[in-house]
Amino acid sequence: MTDSETPGSSADDPVGTGRTAATAVPEDRHRGTASAVTWLPRLAAAGALAATLTWAVVVVLCARRGLDLTDESFYLLSYRWWNVNFDAFSGVQYVYGPVFQLLGYDIGLLRIVRLVVTVAAHAWLGWAFMAWLRVQRPTAPTTRWWEVAGAATITSCAGITYSWLPLSPGYNDLALSCAFVLAGGTLRIARDNALDRPPPAWVPLGMGATAVVMCLAKWSSAALVLLGIVVVLLIVHLAERQGTARLGRLVGLGVAGVLLMGAFVQFALVPFQTIVPPMLEVNSRVADSTNSPSNLLVRYRTGGRTLVDDVVDQYWPLLLAAVLTPLLARWVRASVALAVVALGWSVVQVVRHDGTLAGSPQLLTFTVTIFAPLAAVLLAALTTGLVSAVRRRRSGATAAGTWRPHLARAVVVVMLLVLPVAVSVGTGNLLQFMAVLGLAAWVALAIMVVTAPWARQRATQVLLTGAVVGIVVATTCIAVDGLWNRPYRTSGFADSTASAQDVPALDSVRLDPDDAASYTALRERLLPYVEKPGRAMMPFDGMAGLVYLLDGRPVGEAWYSRLDTARSTAGVVRTCDDDRWWGARKPIVLFNRPVTDRERTALRHCGIYLARYEKIRVTVPIPDVVVYVPREGP
Repeated sequence: MTDSETPGSSADDPVGTGRTAATAVPEDRHRGTASAVTWLPRLAAAGALAATLTWAVVVVLCARRGLDLTDESFYLLSYRWWNVNFDAFSGVQYVYGPVFQLLGYDIGLLRIVRLVVTVAAHAWLGWAFMAWLRVQRPTAPTTRWWEVAGAATITSCAGITYSWLPLSPGYNDLALSCAFVLAGGTLRIARDNALDRPPPAWVPLGMGATAVVMCLAKWSSAALVLLGIVVVLLIVHLAERQGTARLGRLVGLGVAGVLLMGAFVQFALVPFQTIVPPMLEVNSRVADSTNSPSNLLVRYRTGGRTLVDDVVDQYWPLLLAAVLTPLLARWVRASVALAVVALGWSVVQVVRHDGTLAGSPQLLTFTVTIFAPLAAVLLAALTTGLVSAVRRRRSGATAAGTWRPHLARAVVVVMLLVLPVAVSVGTGNLLQFMAVLGLAAWVALAIMVVTAPWARQRATQVLLTGAVVGIVVATTCIAVDGLWNRPYRTSGFADSTASAQDVPALDSVRLDPDDAASYTALRERLLPYVEKPGRAMMPFDGMAGLVYLLDGRPVGEAWYSRLDTARSTAGVVRTCDDDRWWGARKPIVLFNRPVTDRERTALRHCGIYLARYEKIRVTVPIPDVVVYVPREGP
């Protein structure tokens, strides 16, 4: 949208700002005011772009350093056998598996792909949001740097996804990226509706294709997110009085996107009749045990209460200032001083609580650091809005326009507010640990508050701007530490200096010298059994990393859960019933604990009797592992 297209001067006030042709700010005066503060958007854009570039460069530098033997190796193992091993609770392997194969199973390049996807999704959300916000802020500076500043600030928050997730892409970060793409498309459609024009065809087409990808990545949250997106689009369409023909076009293009992506998966990757039944069965077992809805609700409630207590206990001066500064608007110096003191107190708290700007080992503390300024923005917005409403009522002023634009704006705000939570539903972690990864959506709302006409009181602006700047700085520090010093369950950059000799699966990464030596020793010891890639293996429990570095192929799910042995053994039995693809080359079985009767029964069902196997005990890289290999030899 060009500067000349900036709304706000039309007589019918299409965005419900309360301005009419008679009350709008004169164009010359508006341009003069905008030119006087052009440097502010440029400064904000430069700072946010620098923050993004900082952690993005660190991602590239660390792409070939370290390997997590647990979650990350589980992802890599499922991608390695994406088109032959279909026992999985997520279909993310059908997205990244072909990519991993095209990259020659290069782990470093796959991590770069994750960076590109993450930044692109956040940048799209940021730009679509600022373009939509331009319609809501007709008196905003006409310079394009205004949009760039907001979009860059939102994009910079993508670094939080590197705070504790594995370095390689997984279903959580892919689901979040898809949700942001869908939200960005919704914002673009809402903007075009407000300007009374149809959105480009590629927007609903892309949203339909993205919906299929999200369903594959994380269907539990996809169902909730997609339902919410449909409701928001419908309300926005009705609120802006768009015709049925335009709605039909939107629906038709969205369905076309779904069908095109579905056809690509069906005919170019793996048929749905092959991947859906085992996925449904695995998820039904997950829902019946460790991640049952009742267990998750209790966990979420307990974690939420703990988060609120910690935020209030550690950052109460910031929260108090967020409430008081709008009330003290008449006393400018006092209210500004209060805001500055509260922000300074917050900085002191970060320094006092060592680890609040660190990576994955400090997950409990850095989430409090991020949520505290978000809570301050929320309280300041609520208080300022209440004060503004009371003053308007006392003065007898009424806003011009209808309720319809306000409704369209409200549902967009609700969408961004609940989106990070909706994406997180179904996780076995505390809800705030997963929801904080969607920080960009909440920062977008913070930008909306900062630029609101009713929040222009000086102290409130100081507090809100300081909170947003603090979030960007904290996110950058947490991301850099979570990549360079303390990546998720692996060694940092400085400690990852050695290559695992004669371990082909790990040729593309450098590791801690002790880890590299242990991986080499393990493969050398088992070489007669694993020299040919694809040896069937059953890793009880949580030892997908050993299977990956030995070039093995899992029987059943790639992840054998320690907390749910019934699920693991069910996958083993199902595979043995369907197809004993290993033939005469019987599977290798790994245990790091005593074997239970449940597992012995499942193994006998597959014709595997551990008494006839040879035991090989290893102490590295995982202590007390017993590898059962067939006695008949390799």
